[in-house]
Amino acid sequence: MPSWPLNVDGFDHSDFSEPALSFVPSVATAAMIEVKGPMFERWKGDLLLATLRGNRMYRLRPVGDRIVYSEPMFLGERIRDLAELPDGAIVAWVDRGVLLELRPSAKLSAFNRFCSGCHQPTFGVPAGPSLVGLMGREIASVPGFRYSPALAKLNGVWDEARLMAYLRDPQKFAPGTSMVLPPLDDVLLAELIDQLKG
Repeated sequence: MPSWPLNVDGFDHSDFSEPALSFVPSVATAAMIEVKGPMFERWKGDLLLATLRGNRMYRLRPVGDRIVYSEPMFLGERIRDLAELPDGAIVAWVDRGVLLELRPSAKLSAFNRFCSGCHQPTFGVPAGPSLVGLMGREIASVPGFRYSPALAKLNGVWDEARLMAYLRDPQKFAPGTSMVLPPLDDVLLAELIDQLKG
């Protein structure tokens, strides 16, 4: 394979600055922001890198023109974009079209991780109906919400078995539904069901 004509020695790219950090193989960088707000005080000045590969976000610590620390954080989602809210919370826009809000806490509940972005967002218009009082409610019955034809044609009420089937495989339960979820293991499904029953 011929070398690039502008690279005189064919190897070291001596006329170019070296990268501060490189990922091999690529992590498919999608966006990057600098943490400036008060919420993640220990991260102030660090960079957050959104990636489309490995379902991770990276926290990078720059010192001068180098990156001296790289922390991968598994979010379980392909991350398209990042933004920092005025209060310092970090918002990640993920492939399934929802926003995840990141705040310092012990552990995000399954509901906050998988449901609140569409059904109970901190800001903006909900993409899904309210889930308050879901158990025992008629399927596709929240007034004023426009359901997908797949859910609108179903009869019956939400019970634990129906909800489990829907969360396990939305397309199998209601082919054509607009609901999108990553695969959930039995522990997360049980936690979600428990939270939705409350």
